[in-house]
Amino acid sequence: MHVDGWESDSTYPSGHVMRRLGPIDEIETGIECILIDHQISHPPFTPQQLAHLPVRRPKPVPAPSITASAEWYAWTAPAEVCMTHK
Repeated sequence: MHVDGWESDSTYPSGHVMRRLGPIDEIETGIECILIDHQISHPPFTPQQLAHLPVRRPKPVPAPSITASAEWYAWTAPAEVCMTHK
């Protein structure tokens, strides 16, 4: 938003929208506001720059331990607990 003027008898200034940044509740909009406020330019990367970035691969998820899952399912509540919580 650019303020063009503020008349002395007006409660509100007059101005115009320079560009839309995004929804107010999104983090990307907040980051964009901070960058603009501090006059930080961030043009998109060129294809040549992107070609030098490493390939992003997802981290492998280890398989769950069979013994850990067997121990989990083999657990039972003590008899005295079962009798008191009917």
